[in-house]
Amino acid sequence: MILTNPSLVLTFLGDDLEKSHSTTQTIIDDGLVRHSFLFKYQLLNGLKSSSNQVFFQINKGNPSIEDIIRTEGDIKATLKDGVLVLFTGYLSNSYSWTLTSTGEQVFSVSIEDVGTRLLGKPFIQSGHHLFNCAAKNAIKAICDSAGVVVSNECIDIESKVVKTVDSGTSCKDILDQLLYELGYVRYFDNLGHLRIFKIDCESTAGIRVLTGSDFIVIGGKALGVSKKIRQYKSARVSFNALGTAEHYLVYRNTSGQGDGHPYCYQTLGPGEHFDGTNVYTDCEWTANTVDSFYEDALISACNAASETEKVGSAKIVAISNVQQSFISDENHLICTITEAGGPYLKIHAHNSGNLPFHITRMDAYADIIYEKETAVV
Repeated sequence: MILTNPSLVLTFLGDDLEKSHSTTQTIIDDGLVRHSFLFKYQLLNGLKSSSNQVFFQINKGNPSIEDIIRTEGDIKATLKDGVLVLFTGYLSNSYSWTLTSTGEQVFSVSIEDVGTRLLGKPFIQSGHHLFNCAAKNAIKAICDSAGVVVSNECIDIESKVVKTVDSGTSCKDILDQLLYELGYVRYFDNLGHLRIFKIDCESTAGIRVLTGSDFIVIGGKALGVSKKIRQYKSARVSFNALGTAEHYLVYRNTSGQGDGHPYCYQTLGPGEHFDGTNVYTDCEWTANTVDSFYEDALISACNAASETEKVGSAKIVAISNVQQSFISDENHLICTITEAGGPYLKIHAHNSGNLPFHITRMDAYADIIYEKETAVV
């Protein structure tokens, strides 16, 4: 593609340039090889979202090349032709020195769309998260977590989403799977803002039609168009039907359960803490709270034996409106049981007194969403 007045604005985000070098640098017409721009657009790949790139070359003598090679941080890039923004993204970490047809040495590099860099971030750092909302709200939350801007012209998807997400799962994986299941793909416009395209084989509205005048010959090779048609006579779809239940017993402490103690009989010494799995001294608990690598214990909501007639052995996928039933032999013993995302609970019991005391009941009830049955169509 030939640009008449190209310019490239680079923003270095690594804070590792020499003090005399600006973090925002602009490479104008004479610094760029005008005939080198190659735009690669791919809307989808196998009915899933794809990514876009721009390949181009920078003339050898341009001073920005030194900073591109030396920096270890990300480089945001905006390519323009005059005042028109053509592409917004991040410089690729891959680059090379090449020779042009005239024997000049140039620096070859590419810009990747913002999703390639930003959507790789984990949605949450620890714990679990439940989506139980309209798809448009889930998409906004995912993009906010990744630092992606949603375009004002982005399609609003009103379909309801019920999904649990574990820590460490990337924003890209969550977003792409969500859109795939709803029949959409994502892409980024020239400003680097997220938009959504509906995969709809029943309509050609808004789809560009290629004509003979749109084809460009480069090096004797013309663009080619091909398509494949497949016929399917049947399809098998399976899915989990969800059910709900209110005030359902999801946790019961049975430590020390026996004659005279129908629920539990757990001892906590002076200053000790209990997180549902282990007992800690006050010093150990304090050390954990300031340790950035420590992760709170998560207790999975269970199908208590007394409740199986209501739900059976079905898997619980989400809980809300947690209510606790806690009894102890002294006011110095306190307890909090809260939801921690998805089907998980967070428990904290503490003895603030100077003597050992006992917990005689520690139950949690909640409204639940569970897998009722597997349906096949």
